Amino acid sequence: MARTERSHYGTICENITTTRMDIVLITTHGRTDYLRLCLEYLSRAEGIQDKEIRICIDRGGVIPREVSDVVRPIKNINVEYVRRGYHGFSGNSFNTLESYKEAYNSDAKFVYLIENDVLVQPDFFKWHEAAQSEGDFMCSIAYRCFRNAELQIGIEDPEAYLVSPRDYASIGVCWKREKLEPVVQHANTDYYGNMQKYLEFMFPDSNLSSYYAEQDGLIMRILERTKQRTIWPFIPRAYHVGFAGYNRLRGMRLSYEELKKTIHDKERIKQANAALMDIEPVPTSPVAEWSKLYCAQVLS
Repeated sequence: MARTERSHYGTICENITTTRMDIVLITTHGRTDYLRLCLEYLSRAEGIQDKEIRICIDRGGVIPREVSDVVRPIKNINVEYVRRGYHGFSGNSFNTLESYKEAYNSDAKFVYLIENDVLVQPDFFKWHEAAQSEGDFMCSIAYRCFRNAELQIGIEDPEAYLVSPRDYASIGVCWKREKLEPVVQHANTDYYGNMQKYLEFMFPDSNLSSYYAEQDGLIMRILERTKQRTIWPFIPRAYHVGFAGYNRLRGMRLSYEELKKTIHDKERIKQANAALMDIEPVPTSPVAEWSKLYCAQVLS
């Protein structure tokens, strides 16, 4: 059943249906070249035809016509739009958490988040479903656990995974829908209006720096408090290619054609990403075949 919804901050949900299909959230704001490439990779993922894709457009920054022009040539995907009006909150936390809240109120089994600068691999959904069956995890993340110095180096087995009680990154994430409950509890104007102050008040005993105040930092604090775990592959099933954005203003501004070339170029990536080190070359061929996952490392 289609419905249209409006919130105090001008959210318009167009053609959103009530369904038991898994929901894939694509959060975006003003980067149609990234969105185009993101959707092209997503369209090649096994099982994509059975997913409900919601493109969540922040701040009216990309009008639906522009998004439609990007989506129209891409096959194998069924897209619905969520367009948010101007809200005055900084960063991407408002769009992300509001999208999570809308998905949490559905009947979906799994909810995925793929930001528009994330490129998924063909086995993205297959890996997540297998990873989620390995245990009771807060969520599964398809990139590598790049922030952790304890990570074992040199494990190239596509069946190997890592378990962590403290690491999270919003790079190709999958949640069992019910696991979003402690996250969406913080989807409120107090958090959006002053994220650092809110987190200091709500999580006074956290060991995390106040620098991590956006949605990644919120989720890491929830992970820290609830003593849950996350699961990661040693061979990524999604790659981050955000060379430019609101939080990296001096990053490279690339057109769609330039972006397609740069994502495979190790030297250019190193030059562009010297400070954050969260981008690596996207492989030109799919990950090696695998059948059953196993745990290669558990962090403490």
